[in-house]
Amino acid sequence: MLTISDRASQGIYADRAGPAVMEELERLLSPPPRFFYRCVPDGYDSVLIALTEAAGLTQRGSHWEAMSPRESMNHPEAMSPGETINQPGAMFPRKAMHQPGTMDYTGTVNDSGAESISTAPPDWIITVGGTGIGPRDTTPEATRAFIEGEIPGLGEYLRQKSLEETVFAVFSRGIVGYRGTTLVANFPGSERAARFYARQLAPLMDHALRMRRGEGH
Repeated sequence: MLTISDRASQGIYADRAGPAVMEELERLLSPPPRFFYRCVPDGYDSVLIALTEAAGLTQRGSHWEAMSPRESMNHPEAMSPGETINQPGAMFPRKAMHQPGTMDYTGTVNDSGAESISTAPPDWIITVGGTGIGPRDTTPEATRAFIEGEIPGLGEYLRQKSLEETVFAVFSRGIVGYRGTTLVANFPGSERAARFYARQLAPLMDHALRMRRGEGH
């Protein structure tokens, strides 16, 4: 789970959209997914580097934390000034192993007890934020540079469903694509829109993953 926001990454306000997406997917998917979370500033280079790390193409540092949606709300990168961690030490230990049979949406943790996440590719990378037309909104451009292929129908489907809720969805430029067997989806940055996207994508996630792995329809 990659939240992209200048202000949230600086601690000016709390990231609510990323944890909201994790909360929705945890509720909708079975078995529940294992999440890894990071919040980075807007900007082409920032997003592209974070995507590359998330995919395991370069070493993921300790800034990628394994956690549940509730724990991500208390993460230092997601908190605004004055907030405190309610449950110190509640985050998953980095040496915890990925559970067999669960979908892995941003990576697996190694068992070395070390400071980094393994380079095993994730099933899904979901980005939240930076999909609009603002001067710093470059998530789609960075995603296109990262992926090997786009899935335009899926991106158009999410946008069309969102247009049924609000006309302002015309300004959302998020895409869906893949690199290797990892799928990547751009969600809008508002909590409400991000939750909506999660609810629309959830029923299709496993099918898309099986197709990309060559397992058929």
